Formats: sequence, C-alpha cells, structure tokens
Amino acid sequence: MNEQNKKTMEEVYSTYVDDIFRYFSFRLGNKEKALDLTQEVFIRMWQSYIGKGADVEHIKALLYRIAHNLLVNSYQRDVRHESLDTLSEDDGFDVADTTQNTLQQASAEELHRMLTRLSDKDAELIRLRHIEGFSVQEIAAIQQVSENTLSVRIHRALERLEDLYTKHEHKTHE
Repeated sequence: MNEQNKKTMEEVYSTYVDDIFRYFSFRLGNKEKALDLTQEVFIRMWQSYIGKGADVEHIKALLYRIAHNLLVNSYQRDVRHESLDTLSEDDGFDVADTTQNTLQQASAEELHRMLTRLSDKDAELIRLRHIEGFSVQEIAAIQQVSENTLSVRIHRALERLEDLYTKHEHKTHE
C-alpha cells in the first residue's frame, strides 16, 4: 500500500464522509443502511481509483456518482422509496436561491410534501441543486450528462414543482 495513496484516501474520507452520509440519510430514512452505503462508497473509491493510484480530477463528483449508483441499486433491490416527510425546517432546506418567487413563498413543509409528489428524477435534481447546493457542473458529472441537458432538466423540474405549488395554493383559497 502506497503511503501517499493512503494519505489521500484519509483526506478524501474526512472531507466527504458527512456529506455522503447525509446524501443517503435524506433519501433512505434509515441510518444503518445510510451508514452501510456510505462505507461502500469509500470502499469502491479506494478499490477503483485511489488504491490504484489513479489521478481523480473531480473527487467530489466521482464520490456522488458512486453514491448515486449505489442508491439506484438499493432502490431497485428494495423497491421502496422514503419521502422527505422526516425532514424538518432545521435540516437546511432552502430554495432561496431559486428564481421561482412562488416557491420562495411556500413553507418548507409544503415544499417537502410537493417534492414527494414529483418523479424521483425531478425530486433528486431539486434536492441536489437547491437543498444540497451542488453546482450544475457537479450534478452533470454525477449523473454523467451534459451541463446543458442538466440545466434544462432542472428548469423543467422546477416548473413542475411550481405548478404543484400553484395548484395547491389555488385549492387552499377556494
């Protein structure tokens, strides 16, 4: 085992372990499973890249791509999807940086409920971009699509979320 590779892995682990764990926790609602998958991300990172001495330019994006793939595999195995109902306003949900004024007016609880009504893909894009604060470039690397394609997908997901909010507001005022 190369000492430099070991040091690199320790730095990567200490820098990103909490973020990766949070990524799984939000989606699974199961602490044990989130811990297991978090560990698996770093095992795969070591086995496939750092342990082999590979030069990784975007470590964060690669970690999240591995995490995303593990999550998809987990969903397929479990055929179970947890919602964001367990999140509270204190968990950092913030869409203040979106350009959608109506979405900014919604309470965190309303937005959580509406996210669960979106497709998994739309909800995932909104979570990554507006809850976890990833850049378009980082998400594009995670999902292995072009930044243009991703920008269009995020825009459409936000439009669908805004449409849900507008319909919800219309019903509450009748």
